[in-house]
Amino acid sequence: MTPERILCVDDDPLTLVAIEKDLRGHFPVITALSGEQALALIQNQGPFGVILADMVMDGMTGVELLAQAQRVAPDTVRMMLTGDKDKQTAVEAINEGRIFRFLSKPCPAEKMIAALNAGLEQYRLVIAERQLLEETLNGSVKMFTEVLSTREPESFGRGQKICEYVRLVAPALKLNQIWDIEVAAMLARIGWLALPPRVLHTFSSGEPLNPRESDMVARVPEFGYNVLSKIPRLEPAARIVLFQSKNFDGSGFPKGSIPNDQIPAGSRLLKILSDFVELETKGATKKRAADLMQQNLRFYDPVLLEKVMHVLVAEETLSPGTPLRVSQLLPGQVMLSSVETLDGQLIVAAGTVLSPMMLERFANFAELSGIKEPIYVRRK
Repeated sequence: MTPERILCVDDDPLTLVAIEKDLRGHFPVITALSGEQALALIQNQGPFGVILADMVMDGMTGVELLAQAQRVAPDTVRMMLTGDKDKQTAVEAINEGRIFRFLSKPCPAEKMIAALNAGLEQYRLVIAERQLLEETLNGSVKMFTEVLSTREPESFGRGQKICEYVRLVAPALKLNQIWDIEVAAMLARIGWLALPPRVLHTFSSGEPLNPRESDMVARVPEFGYNVLSKIPRLEPAARIVLFQSKNFDGSGFPKGSIPNDQIPAGSRLLKILSDFVELETKGATKKRAADLMQQNLRFYDPVLLEKVMHVLVAEETLSPGTPLRVSQLLPGQVMLSSVETLDGQLIVAAGTVLSPMMLERFANFAELSGIKEPIYVRRK
């Protein structure tokens, strides 16, 4: 395992030479003579375990540097070295840069080495906690999606299709971080699992619902939010799920007026893509779906709708796909049509990306009741 490196920043070359000499043999040290150079090193040669920056430098100050470093490299531990004795300056540095430790010049080598060791230990703790959280988080999302794929295969297939569209439109929307939106898309209908089977059957069959049942269906996003919001780091995705049915004019669920710019951007995108996929499911072409949605602009963010429709309508028409038998299916293939048993039971919906677990289900259904073949697929 490569030792964590220390980034030392000071506009005085002699100070940097002295620091390098004191730390030689203890840590791998990289130096920078300005805040701008340090940020470039963080971007191009990071991550660093600790950044040790002088407070008073020409150009970008140490306070400004560490505040920006906190945004671009939040896991890196930030420490300040200064000869400035002003307490208010120190408080400003700690508040704006979220400083782990504050060292005064001249700093004895033993004290600096001890402080940097403490900083690296904090860095390791942060990394270990984040890795554990990410593994737990990914495991939770996978568990929910597997449950949804089994209990609500149509909802699962829709979610995968929406995810595909999220990734497709992201460059045009200049979205760099789409993980929360993808999770929200996959689990947007997790709240359906809270509905009584009778209500779910009535709704799915198109039969009329009584007022109490209609209220249950309308509150599906709330059910999903209540489940997801209790999981650490899923709060942003949970909020997107909560507002997924909120129309841009303020109507829809959750009830009550809300300025349209306060509806989460991810929810506005999810609303557009969900309705688009719904129209496609009913047989509309992409052009027809876009035309229908343009006729109901009060439901959608008009600027976002225009950009999304431009991308989706311009998407190249997919080939009819490859017809395969169950035994020929592979993980990663995308279902171009729904897969049903011989007696008409839905197993997975069109748009679903095949996983090893789904292939096992196919094999079981094929043995017990048979599956309608051929099955048309394409690569993801």
